[in-house]
Amino acid sequence: MIPKISCKDKETISHIDRDKQIAITKAIYDYYKLKINNDTLQFLANDKNPQVQDSLIKKELDKLVEDIDNNFVSDYEKAA
Repeated sequence: MIPKISCKDKETISHIDRDKQIAITKAIYDYYKLKINNDTLQFLANDKNPQVQDSLIKKELDKLVEDIDNNFVSDYEKAA
């Protein structure tokens, strides 16, 4: 359960939104880094039929963004 905290300070809200966007960007970066690493290993192993499905990647990225968006707790909220 994520605690809900009321905040009216625009600067703090801006920082929370920025921290959330950084978390989303990092999760996407980590996902692509792992994907590229796995694809490279498959290529180097001469796998003749690597299965790269763009719709699967899109689905995974959407899930990452949704999970972070719904479950993100900023340092400001933790401190409260």
